[in-house]
Amino acid sequence: MGQYGLTFWMPTLVKNAGVKDTLMVGVLSAIPYVCAAITMVLIGRSADARRERRWHLVVPALMGAVGFAVVATAGNNVALSIVFLSLAAAGVLTCAPLFWSLPTAFLQGTAAAAGIAAINSVGNLAGFVSPYMIEALKDMTGSTSAGMYALAGVLVLGCIAVLRTPPKLEHAFLDRFAAAAKDGFEGVEFLFPYDFDKADIRARLDDAGLTQALFNAPPGDWTGGERGIASLPGREAEFKRGIATALEYAQVLGNTRLHVMAGLLPAGADRARHHATYVSNVAYAAREAAGAGVTIVLEPINTRDMPGFFLTHQAQAHAVCKEVGAANVKVQFDLYHAQIMEGDLSVKLKQYVDGVGHVQIAGVPDRHEPDEGELHYPHLFALLDALGYNGWVGCEYRPRAGTSEGLGWLKRWRESQR
Repeated sequence: MGQYGLTFWMPTLVKNAGVKDTLMVGVLSAIPYVCAAITMVLIGRSADARRERRWHLVVPALMGAVGFAVVATAGNNVALSIVFLSLAAAGVLTCAPLFWSLPTAFLQGTAAAAGIAAINSVGNLAGFVSPYMIEALKDMTGSTSAGMYALAGVLVLGCIAVLRTPPKLEHAFLDRFAAAAKDGFEGVEFLFPYDFDKADIRARLDDAGLTQALFNAPPGDWTGGERGIASLPGREAEFKRGIATALEYAQVLGNTRLHVMAGLLPAGADRARHHATYVSNVAYAAREAAGAGVTIVLEPINTRDMPGFFLTHQAQAHAVCKEVGAANVKVQFDLYHAQIMEGDLSVKLKQYVDGVGHVQIAGVPDRHEPDEGELHYPHLFALLDALGYNGWVGCEYRPRAGTSEGLGWLKRWRESQR
């Protein structure tokens, strides 16, 4: 809105400052754009050098707001008007390229496409409305000042919205493989690959020299709050289609572990019926996966982070594996979830290690790096080695700051193993 308002009303604002000659109006109107071009280059370089976008967007937007607000009070002071029109132009025009880095930072795949389309639609509508809004305010008040204040207010609201958006992702999905390899990882796991082409992911794995350790089967409507459908009666056909899709990806990506999420148990639901559905679906997944050399893993998840989840304890998960009776069904032992739900991890590992197909870690209780909180991971790592566990250990935690910055614990542990 600020950009369109500036473009349409710049000559009028210069003329209102007391410049009558048409040629001089044109010359003076060019000065803010020259300032904007210089500012765009400088701030763009700063944003790239610091790998930061949010504040590099907010600060120019606030510059634009200040510029518009002062222009509204400049009256016939030509010099003051040009200086602050230059500030407004530098701020507003610098925002545009920086803004477009934000949607793809926290939206991926089809969500990114839909989000960008929606943003374009709103932006085009604002561009259509802003000149007419300023004209209407000018007719109501007899000056352009009210319109400038309105544009300043819109920019401030935009800054608030940007600061309240989710923090940007450190890397776009397909760029994370190279970043993981650079930080010394040999394998990777992620939630879902289905918004991306299998061949593209495989190429990134090969380029980075990484092994795909695990990903999840389709979970139902994830954005709508579903957390798996394996235990949901009436969704069996959808579950089977999801397993087929997941195995197609696994065959290309090369992972031998596929996590099947149980889902949420609705309040008042018949647990026995959901259990029967779960066992039947897991057995089906195991049969389909066996031919592809893939092991199905089941993860108990704590009810603090995921209230209502069907599978919550190690004993429950291992009992399901036993009931299914397939050699390629094992438990995904997440030490974070297990500590919250039941504790006594050393005993649990000794008791169940033969049925464990994948391990995940995080600090407890805040789910940050594993070097903080109530678990002593060096002991648990040594125990896993002593018990003969030779599978992957996935780092499923939320970094306190950045991912790379938080890997000091891993470097220290590796040094201790030399």
